[in-house]
Amino acid sequence: MSICIPSYNGEQSIRSLIDHLLASKREDLEVVISDDNSSDDTWQIVSRRAVEDPRLRVERNAQNVGMDRNFARTVQLAKGDYVWLCGQDDMIEPEGIERVMAALDSDPGIDFVFMNHAKRELTAEGETLTPGPATEEGVEGFGVESFLQHTGNLLPTFLPTYLIKRSRWNAVSIENYLGTCYCQVGVFLEQPEALHWYHFPGTHVTGLQPLDGWQSNAAAYTRIALGHFAMLWRARARAIGVADARWAGLCLKQGRRLIYALILWRHKGFSLDTGLVEDTQALLKAVSPTLARLFSALVHSPRFVSSALYTLVGLKRRLRTFMTRSAS
Repeated sequence: MSICIPSYNGEQSIRSLIDHLLASKREDLEVVISDDNSSDDTWQIVSRRAVEDPRLRVERNAQNVGMDRNFARTVQLAKGDYVWLCGQDDMIEPEGIERVMAALDSDPGIDFVFMNHAKRELTAEGETLTPGPATEEGVEGFGVESFLQHTGNLLPTFLPTYLIKRSRWNAVSIENYLGTCYCQVGVFLEQPEALHWYHFPGTHVTGLQPLDGWQSNAAAYTRIALGHFAMLWRARARAIGVADARWAGLCLKQGRRLIYALILWRHKGFSLDTGLVEDTQALLKAVSPTLARLFSALVHSPRFVSSALYTLVGLKRRLRTFMTRSAS
């Protein structure tokens, strides 16, 4: 098993993550880190730690290559039969590593494992931990369509929920998804109908949403929201056995995020990759006419309309926060 961590300016969390992962007693485990030319002490931390434990292998990019290419680089460096992606701010329990590896030892025919996860969110008021939906029993099936039917169109977007056979990953051209921020999901969607997936029981993964994460950056939020739809558009032409109605469902699942991203874009007036906009528009026209009309209306509406909508959304959020605090 290779746990693959793409890192960039992660000095605040990456030492703890490495220590946590290497607490596992499995000798057939490796942790692979590709540092994307960090400007902080990330490289110094990981390179020193690699001297202490041969299960940790690290490499530094000569220049910053961006999120998707760095994801791909970690897998390229991996040697394990399976790769388990993990963000530098996230956490995988050592017990979870050992349970997953034992399950794969007993059934090496499994191609993909989907993990439940909890969310740790940092706010101005402190820290909250929100458990996600979890299965008490393992569930398995074959093919991407049956997986999406099982999850209700929930894709494995969050890195540490995603384990895949390295041979399955390598069978897909990652180049198709560069620039979307969702290359790993594109790889998943291109898997064959014979893909044997397993939804692992329990919760052994925690993801961090920091105060200064992409969710709080309007330009990053919009780029990632549209990147999701661009990835779906590119995968749709290559995916096997995924029903047409499923693509519409995947769009609707992220519809609210897309609409808010467009409001942000029009209100703030920042630049955006035209390729992401065009791919998103093409997907919506093909599978979701209602979202396509909303998309077109927001893109072509006067800026004051988006500004008014932005204000209304902000008022709604503040009201919801006030009501939550009052109730507690």
